[in-house]
Amino acid sequence: METKYSTEKLIKELTIATCGAGASLREKHAFTEALRGLVRLAKAEQMLGLRTDAKKLTKLQSDPLHSYWEVD
Repeated sequence: METKYSTEKLIKELTIATCGAGASLREKHAFTEALRGLVRLAKAEQMLGLRTDAKKLTKLQSDPLHSYWEVD
């Protein structure tokens, strides 16, 4: 699965659908870059979530007597 290419295709289609045929090249470029920024942010948030979950799991596995879900 080539997510980069399908993402680029979707961004292009969203730009055309949102900006319309009458939009200037500058408007289309600004909208396209805003969408690319959102995609990068979503990827970063996803990676942060995965790292946080992995850290929780490794903490639980390294200390079997301590429950992560205990309330102090």
